[in-house]
Amino acid sequence: MNLTSSATTTLIILLSSTARAGDLSVSFLYGDNYVVEPALQSTATVEYATGWDRGDLFAFVELKKYHERGATNSWYGELSPRFKLIDSALPLYAAFTWERGKNDTEAYLAGLGTNLKLPNFTFSKVNIYYRDSPNKDGSSWQTTLSWAMPLINGALIFDGYIDWVFSSQETAQNLHFNPQLKWDMQKQLNTSMRWYIGLEYDYWDKKYGIDTDNIDSAQNTASLLLKMHF
Repeated sequence: MNLTSSATTTLIILLSSTARAGDLSVSFLYGDNYVVEPALQSTATVEYATGWDRGDLFAFVELKKYHERGATNSWYGELSPRFKLIDSALPLYAAFTWERGKNDTEAYLAGLGTNLKLPNFTFSKVNIYYRDSPNKDGSSWQTTLSWAMPLINGALIFDGYIDWVFSSQETAQNLHFNPQLKWDMQKQLNTSMRWYIGLEYDYWDKKYGIDTDNIDSAQNTASLLLKMHF
C-alpha cells in the first residue's frame, strides 16, 4: 500500500479545487510535567485550516523549546487533507495524514472520515486510518476525533482532539486526549484581532506508544495558552 503516493495525489486534487478562505493561527504554550521529553517546555504552533467544495485541509507545525540545560529543541508537524467521496447529511471522505518530526519521526495515515452533526458543536469530525511508520516495524490503526464547541454564548471555546492508536509490532496501544479551553478576548475587549487566552490539557497514556518500566510514559499535564488568528 503506497500511502505516500495516495496522500500526495489527494492533496493535488484538493488544491486544484476552489478553496474557501482559510484560517491561519499562531499559538504559544508554556507548561510543566511533560514526560519522555524534558518536563518544562514552551511550544509555538502555526496552524492552517481551510475547506473546498470537495474536501478540507488541516495542517500545523510546532516548535518545542525545552527549558532544561543541554536539551536539544524539537519540532513536529502534520498535513491532513480529506477528499469528499459522498456528499450527504453524513458525508464520506477519503482521509489522509502525513506526520513528520525531528530525526526519524514519520508516519503515513490513510482511511475514511465523516462529519457528525452534533447539537451546539461548530464541528465534529471522525477519521479512521490505517497507520504506517516507515522507521518502525509493523503497522496499526488509528481513530481520530476532533471538535469545537462554543460555551456561554461564545465567550469560551472548547475544542481539541482525541487520538486512539492501536498497537503495532514496536509500539503499544495509546490514547491521546488534548483539549483546549479558550476565552475569546476579541469579544471581551472589542479588538479587531481574534485572539484567545486559556489552558490546554494534555493526557497521553503510553506516550509515543512507549510501554516500559524504564520510562514514565503516562503524561498528565496542562499548559498556559495564547492563540491569535490572522
